[in-house]
Amino acid sequence: LQYLQMAESSGSESEDYLSEDSSEEEAPASSSSSTKPKTNSPSKKDKGKEPESAPDEDKTEGNEKKQKRTSWFQRKKRGLASAAASSSMGKALFNKFVDPDTKNLLKAIIKVVELQDGKKKAAKVRKDIMKTSVKVIVLYEEKKVTDEDFQSMQFLFRRTCAGVRNAYQGRTVKNVDQDSIAERISGHLTQFSSGVVKVIKPFVTRHSIDRIESLLAYLANPNFLSNSFKLEEFQTIAMVLSSYLQNTQQ
Repeated sequence: LQYLQMAESSGSESEDYLSEDSSEEEAPASSSSSTKPKTNSPSKKDKGKEPESAPDEDKTEGNEKKQKRTSWFQRKKRGLASAAASSSMGKALFNKFVDPDTKNLLKAIIKVVELQDGKKKAAKVRKDIMKTSVKVIVLYEEKKVTDEDFQSMQFLFRRTCAGVRNAYQGRTVKNVDQDSIAERISGHLTQFSSGVVKVIKPFVTRHSIDRIESLLAYLANPNFLSNSFKLEEFQTIAMVLSSYLQNTQQ
């Protein structure tokens, strides 16, 4: 979790907390070794099986503590991923791994949002895109998700790219039903969203999942797409996605 730990704002405090957790793992062993002589030592008069209950109780308590530690660790990993997305480290990762064409694509999408729904909505979409992108980058770098995980979504991605290209080309062609194209693109994006959520769900918080679903649902809205086709910025979106389509064919 080196990327995630570096991204958390209170890194030293996190390390202290983890070291305390590892020291707790040693506690049951030392306590059980100290109690063994008492449980194994015979009493003057053996009255039933009462001494045998003590080790079982200690073992049960140890299992409960282990489960709590595991649960805490899972929550901690997800919290670290969220911290990475909003930190300067997250921005550095974004700039390092996102190519110029994709940056231009995201800028165009944000501008389209601004033209349709205002600067406040555009700022929120930009923030959600940044956080989602960095989360995926971090998970990919840590090999929590791989190329194979996204392989099943390549078909939907290609269909989306083709749909956007057709929508752009259809702007100058008569009798092309742009609303139908928008509906098809919306369906592809909705299925793509479900695929992304399924891949990263084990590694992020419920809040992050809600953000991703809300973001993609907004961008996949047929009315939003239809209105986007008419804007100048849509050309940049279509050109970048067309280049993606060509690259995946090679």
